[in-house]
Amino acid sequence: MTRHVLAAAIHSSCDAIVTFNLADFPPESLAKYDIEATHPDDFIFSQFGLNDAAVLTAAQRCRERLTRPARSVAEYLETLEAQGLPKTVAELRDYAGVI
Repeated sequence: MTRHVLAAAIHSSCDAIVTFNLADFPPESLAKYDIEATHPDDFIFSQFGLNDAAVLTAAQRCRERLTRPARSVAEYLETLEAQGLPKTVAELRDYAGVI
């Protein structure tokens, strides 16, 4: 387990640690602190039901910051999928016109 990350989560009263590295945060080690580890794809995907507009605005802003080189929406979504965010990308494809 990455202790400094867990310590920061405890100190900040976090409910979750969002990480691609789930293997370093076994549920049994986090349970006593009432913290869970979640994959970024699951976390972002779950935000759609809470506030679609905020997720889309964040995706749009992230894509706009990519300037060297700039990325089309299709290229941006391909990059996110290659980085391990397939559920998020599947949802974002429906909103390609606004991101």
